[in-house]
Amino acid sequence: MLINPKYVNLTFTTLMSCVMSLIMTCFITALNTGLDANFVMRWAMAWGVAWPVAFFCNFLLAARLRRWVASRTITA
Repeated sequence: MLINPKYVNLTFTTLMSCVMSLIMTCFITALNTGLDANFVMRWAMAWGVAWPVAFFCNFLLAARLRRWVASRTITA
């Protein structure tokens, strides 16, 4: 599947926020409540809240942070 260059940043933002929020909510839910029969339901509910927040934070901050890091990069 090829991605139109116009949608590269949006695609990256969507995938990165999804994967990071899945991993973080899994770890934090397991740490805070343990692994039992209701773990998957609690994890899904936590992810459902966390993913939109992660997406919008990533969407709003990624370009600014990328520029900030680039401005402080040492060039040869």
